[in-house]
Amino acid sequence: MAANTAIVHKAALAAVNEYTKAGWHVISSTPNVVTSTGNTVFSQTVYVLEK
Repeated sequence: MAANTAIVHKAALAAVNEYTKAGWHVISSTPNVVTSTGNTVFSQTVYVLEK
């Protein structure tokens, strides 16, 4: 799970970096939240951007 989470986190940061290059600014972000239900694990970080 850790390897997959790192890959997704890197992809999210790459997307945020593209938005900042286009003039967007990160206003806030939530910490990474990991929850599990049965065999399914959810990992979520929310970024709020403003232009």
